[in-house]
Amino acid sequence: MKKRVFVICCLALFFCLFSCNSLISGSYNSVILTSDKYPFSNNWSDLSKEGNIFLFYKLTNLNGTEIITNFFYSLKTNENEFVYLGGFDSHKGFVNNKKKNFVKRSAVSSKSKFIKKDLIGISKKLLNDPFVIIGVVQDSENKMLYETESLEYFFIDEKNKTIIEWFPDL
Repeated sequence: MKKRVFVICCLALFFCLFSCNSLISGSYNSVILTSDKYPFSNNWSDLSKEGNIFLFYKLTNLNGTEIITNFFYSLKTNENEFVYLGGFDSHKGFVNNKKKNFVKRSAVSSKSKFIKKDLIGISKKLLNDPFVIIGVVQDSENKMLYETESLEYFFIDEKNKTIIEWFPDL
């Protein structure tokens, strides 16, 4: 019985390591994020004590324009482990560290028509302003690409190791 539990635990650990490394390697590009690109919270010093924050993203070329199809934030701890913090998945929409949709506004929820049918990607402006999410949509004739207004603003909850929506004070 103990051997069976040990083997199951080893297989589970192997699967977790393999799936995280396959996300990080492969077709994803990455940039390390710095405090000057983190405007919506003052917890950067707490985050940086734990390691470095990376933005991993996947590009595709559509009508001669590169757009981001998937992205996620990850904390590379001081022990060289990657912790998934959440991001955008073209099939699921905006997801938290548990890969569950978490946004509060119905217009950008995973069930919205906009996310399911209209949004084709994320603007490459994300690379310069990684916590301000601007979408990319295509006209009805599939000829022109347009950037949306800002869809989301995020910051990182360092205690729960996940991304959180940020809303401006009105």
